[in-house]
Amino acid sequence: MLKKDRNLSIGQRIRYERVYLCLSQAKLAELLQTSISSINRWENDKTVPRLYYRKQLCSAFGKRVEELFSSLVGKEEAD
Repeated sequence: MLKKDRNLSIGQRIRYERVYLCLSQAKLAELLQTSISSINRWENDKTVPRLYYRKQLCSAFGKRVEELFSSLVGKEEAD
């Protein structure tokens, strides 16, 4: 992800990485074993992926959690 893309929302980051890898929402949902509607809600910033799916997304995209979810890192411990 480019430095200028750090201002993107979490949903925009997910969509950016998915499109960059030429994955459809359906294919990403299949890879993560979740629903297309979940992918859609994440990409439209209606919900945030649970920790399990955050890790799965990072694995699928070849990114670290801090790269995709920098605004959420540490929040699990605080909640």
